[in-house]
Amino acid sequence: MIIYITCAAPEPAAPHFHFANNMNENLIAIKLVGFLAGTLTTVSFLPQVVKSLRTRHMGDFNLLFIVLMLAGLVLWTVYGFMLGQLPLIVANGVTIALNLILLWLKLDDVARRRRRKTKP
Repeated sequence: MIIYITCAAPEPAAPHFHFANNMNENLIAIKLVGFLAGTLTTVSFLPQVVKSLRTRHMGDFNLLFIVLMLAGLVLWTVYGFMLGQLPLIVANGVTIALNLILLWLKLDDVARRRRRKTKP
């Protein structure tokens, strides 16, 4: 008879961050960090969107990049809803809107280029 004895390694403890003396203050600090991160990454798209709206030049933008970015942003937003995390929902929701503008501009640019090629 063979007896196997297995010893499971203990699960590593999740890191605990203590920013404040009580849990409510910790949650507020964590949400503020989330909102700040979301604000910065969302605002980073604004200069490109404004420039693209102004110039209507989208030749350097890869359509696949825009589509994949939108898909990722939608998934991040769904994830935010699943977790009930407002910073994820708001930041990614606004960034989706900005990327939809870029997608519209890119598709318009592609259509204009095709029309120019087919003109006699």
